[in-house]
Amino acid sequence: MMMLFSVTVGVYADNYEKEENLKKEIQKIDIKMHETRVKLIKKDASLKALQEKIIALHKELAIRIDNKTEMRDLIDKKKSLKLELEALGNEE
Repeated sequence: MMMLFSVTVGVYADNYEKEENLKKEIQKIDIKMHETRVKLIKKDASLKALQEKIIALHKELAIRIDNKTEMRDLIDKKKSLKLELEALGNEE
């Protein structure tokens, strides 16, 4: 029984280590992909122009959403809560 337990623990430890190593490799690849995207956008004028259009559209979308009554109410409520929180912090 003890042998089975130690084999199971050993397999689990090996799998855990392999899983952690794979996660680290994936993380490294994610970082490299981000760096490569940035580099390619800087080098390629058409990619840079496309990125600028996307950023402009994203800003426009955010402005339009924030101007909707539903979102405006939430923004105002959040500001009110933050002010109330700050006031509590200043009293101490």
